[in-house]
Amino acid sequence: MNRSLLLILLAVISLFASSGAPANLEGPYIAPVVGALKNETATFVAVGDFGVANEFETAVARAMHGWTDTHGADAFLSLGDSVYPEAERKFFDASWTRPFNWVDRAGIPVIVALGNHDVEDGSSDDVMEFFDMPGPWYERTVGNVRVIVLDSNQVDDPNQTEWLESTIADQHSRWTIVVVHIPPYDCGRYNGNPKVRNLWAPLFAGRATLVLSGHDHNYQRFAPHEDVTYVVSGGGGDAFYELDDECVAETPARLAGNDSKHHFLAIRASKTQLEVLAIAADGSIIDHFVVN
Repeated sequence: MNRSLLLILLAVISLFASSGAPANLEGPYIAPVVGALKNETATFVAVGDFGVANEFETAVARAMHGWTDTHGADAFLSLGDSVYPEAERKFFDASWTRPFNWVDRAGIPVIVALGNHDVEDGSSDDVMEFFDMPGPWYERTVGNVRVIVLDSNQVDDPNQTEWLESTIADQHSRWTIVVVHIPPYDCGRYNGNPKVRNLWAPLFAGRATLVLSGHDHNYQRFAPHEDVTYVVSGGGGDAFYELDDECVAETPARLAGNDSKHHFLAIRASKTQLEVLAIAADGSIIDHFVVN
């Protein structure tokens, strides 16, 4: 057989072998993305507004499981509202343990931001203990990515803003991802939070690469603003909120949006690029972009 033909045949066999769904995985399975970045130093999956213990959360969790089995994950990012209707201990099993027990089995570190439902009835301490959070705001470094987690329930706390200003100024990683549940920019039900926008967005400028939020139950990506890309990803399982074409004046142009597919994010960081995919529970790609 011609050597070139043999190499092509072996490559095709290898691709299909690596794309096979794990034997214990039910539901939709996602094949590898063609042309994905090589030589990654950090990979993440992220999801927001998911802890509703329904069939849609289960479908997203299975899709995330399939993705991580194929592509790996160095950390799992929760964009908030990990437990509904409020974060009482009795809801943790249905909201997290059953759909996401594969995360713990795989030993994937979990990095969690507190959502509004996570703090209702004073239950934030239970959430922080359950997910082993060092506090309501903190920093984690994963490979060449620094993850800064903020508590949008306490925007008025000057200690948090002072901590953010000091922490984000220390540029010790190639990439900085900020996770904050309530978005500063949002063309949907909430139109963004003015306190997050006015107090924190100026601190993100020129320092953060990517700001991830949930809260609005849909997907939105905005044009880079002061070198920062803002993404709203609140489609982890709860009922959708419709997108709106009317936004507050200072909102960057919305480049992508979806209010009909439950989804998660897959993030890959290399030395030169940060690649982000928004992946629906059925395996379709609803958005894909790269930050150089």
